[in-house]
Amino acid sequence: MAVIALAGCSGAPGVTTSALALLLSWPLETGRRMILAECDPDGGAVLHGLLQASLGDRYGLRNLSVAARKGEFSEAFWRQLIDLSGEDDARESPRDRLLLPGITDPAQAASLGPVWKVIAQMFRGIDAQSGHDVLIDLGRRGAYGPSGSWPSRPTP
Repeated sequence: MAVIALAGCSGAPGVTTSALALLLSWPLETGRRMILAECDPDGGAVLHGLLQASLGDRYGLRNLSVAARKGEFSEAFWRQLIDLSGEDDARESPRDRLLLPGITDPAQAASLGPVWKVIAQMFRGIDAQSGHDVLIDLGRRGAYGPSGSWPSRPTP
C-alpha cells in the first residue's frame, strides 16, 4: 500500500493529467484499489475536464469539510468517491479506480484549513489498513493549501 503525492512547479503543468493517467493505468492486483485525491488548493480540474461538470457539487473536498464539522468525516469520505473504473476490463471488479474531486473554486480552500490534517490521517489509515493505494494531486508549489506549506529553501 502506498500514498504518493504529486506536485508541480509554477502553473502545475501536467500534475493533474499525470495523476489521472497513473490512476487509470496503475497495475492493480486482485482486491486492490487506487484512489486519486484532488487536493490542489487552487481548485480541481477533473470534474470540469474529464467529467465535463456533469456531477455538479455533489462530490468533493468541500463536502468533506462540512462533514468534518459535523463529526461525520469517515462516513462521508467514502460517499464522496467517484468510480472511474473502466467497464471494459473484465479483470477488475467495480470501484477499483476512485476519484475524490477537489474544490471547484480557490475561494473554498480557506474552509479546508482544519480538514487537511484529518484528510492526511485518513490517507495514512487507508494505506495501513486496507487494499487501497492513494495518489494525491497537490497542484503547484506555492499555492494556498497543503502544497503552499512546503518549507522554503534555507538561507545560507
